[in-house]
Amino acid sequence: CQLCGQTKISRKDFQEHVQLQCPKAEIMCHAADLKCPWRGSRDQLDTHLASCRFQPIRDLLEPYVTMEKQRDE
Repeated sequence: CQLCGQTKISRKDFQEHVQLQCPKAEIMCHAADLKCPWRGSRDQLDTHLASCRFQPIRDLLEPYVTMEKQRDE
């Protein structure tokens, strides 16, 4: 993997590695659906979540996000 340097990843497993496991792959915050703008490497996510202002209010905002998604469909 050119991102993290891991070797001996089989071709069939490479996409899964990048999408689900690679610590250096860029990902979005779990609260991206709540408009959290953070993007960073997977290995920085826990640090971000500790200070994310959107994740703790997920339960309050979830009904509105769901309504907005349904309206857009």
